[in-house]
Amino acid sequence: LKAGKALDMRHRDLAALEGSARFLGASTCGADLRRARLRCGRLEGADLSGSDLFGASAAAARLQHANLEGASLRNAELQTATLMGAKLGFADFRGASLRAAELEGASLGSTDFSGADMSNASFKSTDGKGVLLHGANLRSAKFC
Repeated sequence: LKAGKALDMRHRDLAALEGSARFLGASTCGADLRRARLRCGRLEGADLSGSDLFGASAAAARLQHANLEGASLRNAELQTATLMGAKLGFADFRGASLRAAELEGASLGSTDFSGADMSNASFKSTDGKGVLLHGANLRSAKFC
């Protein structure tokens, strides 16, 4: 999919998407993306706030400056994903795989990473006030 800023896919069921989806600057606010296959997807600047991405496969996806505030990413596969500068406040990443993900400059306020695998992830220059990390794997994660 190729989307411009004017494309609004709010509340659409997009779970059947196959890899390499493109949502550059798109608004998918509140979308149902459960178990969507977005591996290597280009979602830079996309508005995914409040969307349900439970169990989504988005390894190596590019989510720079995307808005994922309040989104559910429980059990999502986001290893090596790029989330630099993304808005992740109040998002639910419980049980997600964020191994070697790039979260530099992301806003993480009140995000739940409980039980997530964030080994080798980069959190440089992030705002992490109120982040929940109970049972999270932070082995070799970079914070400065």
